[in-house]
Parts: sequence; C-alpha cells; structure tokens
Amino acid sequence: MIEIILIELISIISFIYSLWLMFAFFGPMNEIILVFIWTVGASLVFALGQNKGKIYKLSILLLLAPIYFYREKASIIFILASSLIIFLYIKKSLLKGNHYLYANTFKKIYILYVVVIYFRLLLDGFEGSVSHGAPFIIICILSSVILTRTIRHIDSHIEMGKIRKDNIKHLIFIGLVFVITTFDKLRNTLWGTISSFFEKVIYIFFYPFYLIARRIVIEPVAPEAEMGEVVDDYFITMDLENLGNIEGSEELARKFLKFISTMKTILIVILAAILIYLIYKIIIKLGNRNYVGDSFTEEREYIEKERKKGGIFNRERYPKEFGEQIRYYYRRYLEKLDKANIEILETDTSLEVNEKAGENFHEEIEGIREIYINSRYGGKDVDGDMVEEMKELYKGL
Repeated sequence: MIEIILIELISIISFIYSLWLMFAFFGPMNEIILVFIWTVGASLVFALGQNKGKIYKLSILLLLAPIYFYREKASIIFILASSLIIFLYIKKSLLKGNHYLYANTFKKIYILYVVVIYFRLLLDGFEGSVSHGAPFIIICILSSVILTRTIRHIDSHIEMGKIRKDNIKHLIFIGLVFVITTFDKLRNTLWGTISSFFEKVIYIFFYPFYLIARRIVIEPVAPEAEMGEVVDDYFITMDLENLGNIEGSEELARKFLKFISTMKTILIVILAAILIYLIYKIIIKLGNRNYVGDSFTEEREYIEKERKKGGIFNRERYPKEFGEQIRYYYRRYLEKLDKANIEILETDTSLEVNEKAGENFHEEIEGIREIYINSRYGGKDVDGDMVEEMKELYKGL
C-alpha cells in the first residue's frame, strides 16, 4: 500500500505546485524540484506514521522546513498553505472512496487546469507562468490516471502483488518524465535530437519531389550545395520562391508551392495522429490492458463484443460448452443493460457493471456476476445446473 499512498500524494502535491507556479515563482527550478521532493517525502512519512503515536504526528512539521531557506512573504504563504492542505487531505481523504470518486475528482481537476491556463494566458503581471507549472501538470495527470486505475483494480479484488509490481514500474516512469520535463539542459538536448530526427524525415520525404522539380525547372546551383549535409529549413523556401521569377513558370511555381504546402500539412497531421495515438495508448488506455493471471480485467473484452449489430447473420450462436454458455448469458445480460440505457464502458469490470445496474435491477445481478466469476476465474467445474441457474437469473431481470 505504500506505493499507492505515494502515487496519491504525488498527484495532489504536484497539483498544488502546478497551480502556484503558474502565478508565482519562489526560486530556480532545480531548487523547486528539491522542495517538491522534500514535500512528498515528508508527507509520506506523516501519512505512514500518523497512527503510530504522537511523536510520529509531529512529522507533519517537516513540511515547514523549507521556510528556513525561503523567507519571502509569497514563499512563506505558499509553504504554510500547501502544508495545511496536505495535512487536511491526509487526515480526511487519503485512500478513501472508490475509483468513481477518484475519477470524478480528477476530471474536475483537469477542467480546472483548462480554465486556469486560459485565464493565466490572458493575465500579465505575475512572476509565474504556464511553462513553470507544466512539469507538475504532466506529473499530476500521469499520477492521477495511474492512481485511478490502481483503485479500480483494488475495488475489483485483483491480486495485490500484480498491482504492486505495476505501480513500481509506473513510479519509475513518473520519475523519468519528471527529470526530463524539469531539467532544462536534458530537455533541450532531447528536443534537439527529436527535432533533428524529424528534420531528416522531412528531408527524405521531400527530396524526391525536389528532384522532380529540378527536372521541370532547371537551376544553376548544384543539388549538393542547395540541400547540404542536413536539412536546411529554407531548401524549399529559397529555391521554390525563386521559381516565380523564371519566365513562363509562374503558374507551375504556384501549383508546386501549393502541392508542397499540402504535403507538409499531411505530414504534420500524420505525426500529430501518431502522437495522439501514443498518448492514448500510454495514458488514457492504461486501464484497458489485459493481464495474465487471476484478475477480472479480461471481462472488458466481452463488454466490447456485445456492441455488435444484431441480425440473422450477426447473431451469436449458442455455444456447446457449459463455460461458454455462462459467458453467453453474461453477454446477453450486458445487452439488456444497454437496452435499459445503462451506460457500460469498454473498460468496466463486472463489479463496475453491477454498480451501475444496481439502480434498475436488484438481487439477480449479484447472482449473475457470482456465477460468471466462479465459472471463469474460480477454477470450478461448470455443469448444466449452473447454466440453468444463470439462464433463469438472466430471464428474471
């Protein structure tokens, strides 16, 4: 549970820091990083020791230690305010509530980010900026998604050993992202490497079109001198703009420049789509992965399958095996929930499905889930009596 507490503290503390740094700035970024790490560590010590005795409760005072180094009014206000918020959060909210509560809370945080960033861009006269808060915004979003996923798996009674191993990997990932986003030299080096790579991709992509253009409109300069050893940003702009100065080639130059502009746009769209896909796979679909072992996350596969269109040819055939028959009736159960306008997400487990269905249906749904889980994950032999019971529960809804 220590790593879960740590992830939750990171998400909340990074949220506090991100908001403050968009409007105020109390030191160089490397010093702010150290204060942030100190705050997370001190909060973890207090969270773990608050129930062990009065002496451990005094560890909350460790949050005030940075005041010794930062004695400006704004810095003192921030340290005092953040310490109070962290103290109240640990006492009242830490590890309390199901994953629905966490998800709703973080959705509100994301909306707040949009509003705050919008108004911050409109306002002047503050020392802080969005760029100062950006590293902590990224860490807050990453840690909140990981935390929500973890709480959902705990609610679904997934083996803690598996959750712990995954969370350790996620903490390492958060640490790497934090280092990359906060250290200017490292970030600039990586950005320079990435920029150079994409420049070379653009070079390779457009060079064949350049050769075609050279055959249409002959220039006196050698291609090697124009193109250079690496991508030159104006290998197109200088030469292609000069196409309009050649007699009789104005129309050709206009069409070719339009073609190049279109190809640039297409390439940018492709790169943006790849980036969005990676973000979707890494962040948004963290909770949509399948795991090997005794977990219920594989139930999501069947929630997705039930959305196929009906009809004579698309209708699912009744299976022969008893185990498959249980799963067949579970999918019919999901279809019935869908017809009752109960929103079932592809990422919902059977526990989450029943929580949503509880307002419309009653005891039968618990029986359906119990039979389904026992037949699929409980290692029990499925017989005709279990199938008949599942069938009666389904029809009785």
